[in-house]
Amino acid sequence: MDTNMSVDQTVAYVSRLVGDPISPEQPVALRSLQRAALSSWVRQNNISIRSGLINGSTPFSVRQLLGMDADSEPSVASAITPASAAIPAASGAAVGGMAIDIEEVANLPAAADYREHPFYVDNFTGAEIAHCVRQRNELASFCGLWAAKEAIVKAGLAPAPASGLSAIELAWDAAGRPLYPSGLISISHTDTVAVAVCLVQHAGPSSPQAPRSQKALTPAAMIIPADTQALPANRRASKVAAVVLLLVVGAIVGFVARNVF
Repeated sequence: MDTNMSVDQTVAYVSRLVGDPISPEQPVALRSLQRAALSSWVRQNNISIRSGLINGSTPFSVRQLLGMDADSEPSVASAITPASAAIPAASGAAVGGMAIDIEEVANLPAAADYREHPFYVDNFTGAEIAHCVRQRNELASFCGLWAAKEAIVKAGLAPAPASGLSAIELAWDAAGRPLYPSGLISISHTDTVAVAVCLVQHAGPSSPQAPRSQKALTPAAMIIPADTQALPANRRASKVAAVVLLLVVGAIVGFVARNVF
């Protein structure tokens, strides 16, 4: 593609993203959702860019993005390290805490068919797209789902995907509440803004094993047979007493048998 055409097209698209006209040399600061939309757009239009600039958090110009202004390229650290990457990925250790993300609905790109638009294909699974298009406000639903995925990454329940948030998939229960493993998710939105909160529920199935010294300890309650622990206290006590009585009677019978016969 002609370089000048790439510049003009990219300037026009970024201008729509930020809501104001920009020049090729003007640095712009894009939110994570806007960066994702730009990444999908340049791939759809076969435009060669410095992907590190989109994945980073540092403002950049269109000329920098297209590799036409190498002298002003951001440092390597800022160019390749997204803000969310500083948060530890989910692991066996308990991560704890919570995270929140807020997004503007207007930042999502318009689409004639969400199932084919590159931004929605990159960042939402087929089941998620099907869920959102059934809602009253489709874009607001997508925006809330995006915010939930960002909150999940910030909370450390999932690593930041290398390309697109479709690697993180949410589900819904029968009441329509969002679900994600090891996390409590809440999503809310108006027609213009969406917000999501992720609260880490527990460490997950890969939690470290307890030390041997702890595993060797046997709580007193475990001495009682398992089937008695679910009984009320008085019935449990009666059953234990009966077992003890049987042991005592058995010992007495054995003693008598050995000494009389």
